Amino acid sequence: MRLGDNLRLVTNIDPSALEYKTPQLLLQPLIENAVIHGVAGNENGGDINIRIKNKDESIYISIVNSRLNQSAESDRETSGLGLLAVKASLESVFGTNATLQTEIIDNSFQVNIIMPAEDLRI
Repeated sequence: MRLGDNLRLVTNIDPSALEYKTPQLLLQPLIENAVIHGVAGNENGGDINIRIKNKDESIYISIVNSRLNQSAESDRETSGLGLLAVKASLESVFGTNATLQTEIIDNSFQVNIIMPAEDLRI
């Protein structure tokens, strides 16, 4: 799938957040979902915004993508395996000290992760 100019990617990454390790393949399924379920199906493409910050001894990750106008029925047809895999990865490393939340805001889909800022030994 080649999106060219139809994919507009914006990143805002706090350099101090890069000092901490994250579970492997944490972002890949989230960004893949953003492309497949949001940007790729839109005639004019769409946006993916990735924000990562280090604040109050936590790492905050937010991925926001343009969303197709889908019915609730078609939303139920997706398996959600990418989100489940990310949630399982967070739980295996941080237990209950990390959260993953999703929400629909206007015509965007947002995934928010909060995890401890600690030196991980994976």
